[in-house]
Amino acid sequence: MPAERRDTTRRRSNSTESTRPGRNKPSTVLYTILTIVCHRNLPVNFGVYADLFNACANSPFPLDALDDARYLRRQLAQKHQELPQVVYHTMLKALGRCGDLGAALLAVDEMRERRVPIEASTYAHLLHGCVDFFISSRIS
Repeated sequence: MPAERRDTTRRRSNSTESTRPGRNKPSTVLYTILTIVCHRNLPVNFGVYADLFNACANSPFPLDALDDARYLRRQLAQKHQELPQVVYHTMLKALGRCGDLGAALLAVDEMRERRVPIEASTYAHLLHGCVDFFISSRIS
């Protein structure tokens, strides 16, 4: 009788596979690309920052994405750059969707202090993030 063969094919398990350390998350991949761009001294425009915040907002890993969004916000604060309205809007959406509503409101206060126009679209992004967070917390 032949020896029993082990099944060596890799099986996907949704419950443990997505939370395993070292998994390539969308925001982590973008941060890696941003690091490479910065080390090569290539210019980084505000569209890149907006895309990074957007990747955090759309990430299936909200806790990791929240850490990434907070890190990016601290980096931008250290550079003392004047951010355009688009970056603030994606920041509000990312912070709201990931669950840090206090930081999202602080970002609106920062917009007011820096005289960035606060319009209806600003409130729409803020509410969008808050509503998404509220709905996802009620489902869980």
